Amino acid sequence: MIVRAARREPCRPHVGPRFALAVLLAGCAACQSTEQPATARPASPRPASPRPARPLPTPTPLVAGKPHTASFDAAEGDHAYGLELRAGDYVEVRARQQCVDVRLAVITPKGEELRSADAAEGGHGSERALFVAPSAGTYVVSVQSVGRREPGSFAISISAPRLPTPDDKLRTAADELLSQAERQADAWKRADRESARWLYRLAVGQWRALGETAAEAYTRRRLAMVCADLGDREEAAKELAAALALAERAGDAREIGRILVERGPLLRRRGDLDGAERDYKRARKLAAGLDPLLEAAALNNQSVISTRRGFPTLAVSESNAAREI
Repeated sequence: MIVRAARREPCRPHVGPRFALAVLLAGCAACQSTEQPATARPASPRPASPRPARPLPTPTPLVAGKPHTASFDAAEGDHAYGLELRAGDYVEVRARQQCVDVRLAVITPKGEELRSADAAEGGHGSERALFVAPSAGTYVVSVQSVGRREPGSFAISISAPRLPTPDDKLRTAADELLSQAERQADAWKRADRESARWLYRLAVGQWRALGETAAEAYTRRRLAMVCADLGDREEAAKELAAALALAERAGDAREIGRILVERGPLLRRRGDLDGAERDYKRARKLAAGLDPLLEAAALNNQSVISTRRGFPTLAVSESNAAREI
């Protein structure tokens, strides 16, 4: 069951497609993954061809060290920012979201989409796009509102362009693997999800080599979701345990809460209702005042536990409370 995030605060976070899927899998008591045998590693997917960019407004100049804040409302379209780069320049683009789920897209001087980012879920947190400019010219960063448009804002910034270090090149490669994995994971064909599982594993190895704990935690959680979709609950549980340890080390409360919400159904299906309940309660505590959508998802999934324990009145109360958050 997907919880509609109706919050008491001035804005309501949009349910991003990936987190909505996670909530659906976690909260629906009737949803059961089918156990299926593991398959051999799929062939490496072909690199995605450059996609033509959608029409954009006149870009606003974006300068390193000078963040730009903007907002979305129901009538606004995309925002666009321009930056002049030399061939071989390495740049990091970041957008901090507030009550709006955004997608970043980096457009080359030829008008092709070079890189995109849409990892932060629920309209909170940050998006990051890393890239090395293949040629000199004016690059455009498009900021798009994902899903329905509701009032919200974001702050976008870029790093000072520079020649990439060996770690920068490895980081860019890991980010590209993650981006490819996300596209494959959102597809419905089993072969695509098998490819996503392989790509996530490759990205995990690179994040680990770089020591990027938070990125590795996120990637392992996403890998766990794909494993659960493919019926491999044992691997899903293993990846969630590893992701939780990493998120704890990074001190990322929002990521810890999401991992706990997604681990709950695995524990419930094993018959460990107490363990699932502990995870949901801890997730609610972490999410309070930080992420209303996550808090609502944990409370909604807690209602499944109450139903299993034979307390339907309590379950209805918890479900209704989740809708009111």
